[in-house]
Amino acid sequence: SSTKAKLVQLRVFASLHNCAKEQNKSIEVVLTASDKDADGNLTADEVGAGIESCGMKLTQGQLELLIDSCDTSGSSKASLSVIKRIIAATVLQMGTYQSGVRTNMGSYLKTSGQTLEDVFDFSDSNMDGELSKEEFKGVVRSCGVQADGFGVESFVLSQNGEGMSKEEFLDFFDAPPTTT
Repeated sequence: SSTKAKLVQLRVFASLHNCAKEQNKSIEVVLTASDKDADGNLTADEVGAGIESCGMKLTQGQLELLIDSCDTSGSSKASLSVIKRIIAATVLQMGTYQSGVRTNMGSYLKTSGQTLEDVFDFSDSNMDGELSKEEFKGVVRSCGVQADGFGVESFVLSQNGEGMSKEEFLDFFDAPPTTT
């Protein structure tokens, strides 16, 4: 389905974006290194190798779904320029969503009289010191923001796929929106 393809795209491209930032490289450098035949197009295997270099593994089906969603020529390859445009749009969409959550959280705190620490403690329902994706959905909903698959996934990916500690939660809401 196109929703599944969009979530795979989001997961992969956000991970590539985070990986490139951590390695102090551009996404283009990370992707170009994966283009073994240097033709400007990536096969599922080439994308898989690039993703693995960032510590992430996808199934063959997920890789094919990703390539199909980026393939504009019917060649079972995705051009680097198309992938770069999709990554830029994905990162922008993540930043826009995160900005909306931050703005609504500020309004929520003003009207409720709660602190960010209060919100974290209340939302950490299993009291493990981290917010999971499901716990974060509750935070987002309490702020009046739609907890859609894309937005929550962008939150999880902004945290490198892990839960969010209280310190990261406080930093997330005090930090400026993610942009490229």
